[in-house]
Parts: sequence; structure tokens; C-alpha cells
Amino acid sequence: MIARIIMIAYYLMSAFFVLITIKNLLKERNSRDRVVLYLVTLIPFILRLLRIK
Repeated sequence: MIARIIMIAYYLMSAFFVLITIKNLLKERNSRDRVVLYLVTLIPFILRLLRIK
């Protein structure tokens, strides 16, 4: 029971970080380096949400 609650919280946190990063990615218009940094940051969180290790 507790493990399931922790798993749900983990996936909600990952989804939150994905949404925040995508929001910042869409705002960024000047620096291509930052866009690449946002995309590289998104990869692990998206893989976690898809349950791919």
C-alpha cells in the first residue's frame, strides 16, 4: 500500500518536472544551447513516465 503511494507520488513529481521544463522550453527563444539543455533534461523524466529504464 505504501509502496503504491510512493510510486504515484514519484510519477506525479516526474510529470510536474516535465511540464515545468516544457513550459520553460517554449518560452526560450534566444539561446539554442538552452533549448538543447532543456531537451536533454527532459529525456530521463519522459522515460520514467513511460516506465522505460
